[in-house]
Amino acid sequence: MLKHTLLIYLRAAVMLTFIGILNGQTVPIPMDHPINDFILRLYTQQKIQGVHSGTRPFTVGQVINALNEISTSDYTISNQEIILLERFKKEFGVHEIQYGIHGPWQSGNLSTSIQNVVNVYDVDFPESRFVTYHDENLILWSDWEEYFSIDFQDSISRSFFIDRVTIAGKFDNNLSFYSRYTLYRIGHKDNYPYPDEYKQGYALIEENTDWLVWDVSEASLRWDNSILNIELSKIPAYWGFSKNHSPILSSNVQPFSFFRASKSYKRIRVQSLLGTLVPFGENPVGIKNEKHIAAHRFEFDLTSKLIISFNEMIIYANRELELGYLLPVNLFWSEEHGLGNRDNVLMSFDAYWKAKPGLSIYGTFFWDELSWFKLFKPWWGNKFIFQSGFHWVPFSNPQLPDFRLEFTASRPWVYTHNDTLLTFTSSEIGLGFPLGPNSQLLYMEMNSWPTYKTHLSMNISLLLKGSGIGSDPNDIYSLRNKDLDDSTSMLMGKVKENLIYEMNFHHRLTELFSITGNCSFNNDEEIFEGRLGLLMNY
Repeated sequence: MLKHTLLIYLRAAVMLTFIGILNGQTVPIPMDHPINDFILRLYTQQKIQGVHSGTRPFTVGQVINALNEISTSDYTISNQEIILLERFKKEFGVHEIQYGIHGPWQSGNLSTSIQNVVNVYDVDFPESRFVTYHDENLILWSDWEEYFSIDFQDSISRSFFIDRVTIAGKFDNNLSFYSRYTLYRIGHKDNYPYPDEYKQGYALIEENTDWLVWDVSEASLRWDNSILNIELSKIPAYWGFSKNHSPILSSNVQPFSFFRASKSYKRIRVQSLLGTLVPFGENPVGIKNEKHIAAHRFEFDLTSKLIISFNEMIIYANRELELGYLLPVNLFWSEEHGLGNRDNVLMSFDAYWKAKPGLSIYGTFFWDELSWFKLFKPWWGNKFIFQSGFHWVPFSNPQLPDFRLEFTASRPWVYTHNDTLLTFTSSEIGLGFPLGPNSQLLYMEMNSWPTYKTHLSMNISLLLKGSGIGSDPNDIYSLRNKDLDDSTSMLMGKVKENLIYEMNFHHRLTELFSITGNCSFNNDEEIFEGRLGLLMNY
């Protein structure tokens, strides 16, 4: 066993010489990929320090650095963890890229590709990319994904297809680029909800075939240097320590385009972004509405165990770029006052405490037009969200499940405004907490790796959702019932309660194919739904 462990460490050290070329690679990793839970697990165990969970999605470069950090550290890690490290290094390391161009059309690669259809997945064999290119200045690679699933809800079923192509690379060791195109096709049936992958936007229903079709593009161009990292991106944006339900930015919407500048120095991490959003509803003929977001986040390691952050977001519309919102060290709240108090400013504090190895505690306080003089009173304008949670990871064996417990309370009218253009939304979907205003959520989750090929997760959600105006982030608060201005409770109107059970799994079957699936049961509506899918990743 010791000999096996030493060999693995030796192999990992050799791999460092290859994957160093991709350090800083900015390709975002999907938020539902199993690597996210593995990285968060190591982070809670305090085995890695170079990755910070407050800003996601993680990038390929961040994951590579984290895996290298744990491989070369003095921490004691189990054999199961070592094998998982090898799996993810193989998947994200791109260490096999050689000089020249390589693809499946070449005779040797073609035979290997055919074999990989049936070859059982093994961490000892390199993972190939669809197309690669490497010369003195440029490294380029491409992935091709196909996904097919059967979705079912009670006795109704439908087919779901995803076609995805990713192209990424790095030029002259400073300039990283990334582009991903995804086409979704799903059998459209009446009274069957749209899948989670559909986040508004343009969609086409083929009347003759009853297919719902839509597409999504992502892209990023980033320049890294010793002074400042700048990027022009259209990728998901997630801020906050909650795994899935951040009140700040939570990737609920289709990716929006933004300019971002970021800088890390010792204990301080700063980023500022300026982006464009999709306005509410349809524009009248001849009228063009424009909606913008400006945001900045300051993270500070107060101690080696305690991280605090301050966030500000501004929504403004129908005017040119505001340079004051481009300044990352400017206080947006005061700047908005100076510009005539005509925008929507939102603020938050969040904190993350590494209580001990294997236990982390986090919390967020988010406020929107809060009055300090009425802070603890049921005034309608006290629009805030409170969130607290903890993550517990037992020992070092990933076969044992970790446990996450989280509670979020969102008051009525949070994210709303008196102008539909200034609500904290894009394409009518909230940018923050997924349940929106006038809601509460108690969330419990467990994750484990029974084998290095298999990832399991289970969660239980208790949802409380109020009703009436003030429950939707697109609501206009001038239409509220002013008789309730001084008596607005945490949950307003008739409260609907849902208890949802969910299970997800991901199993790496062969070198090219994985099996995925999930199922859920809504206790209130007595609806059982699920998905069983086959993923090809080349």
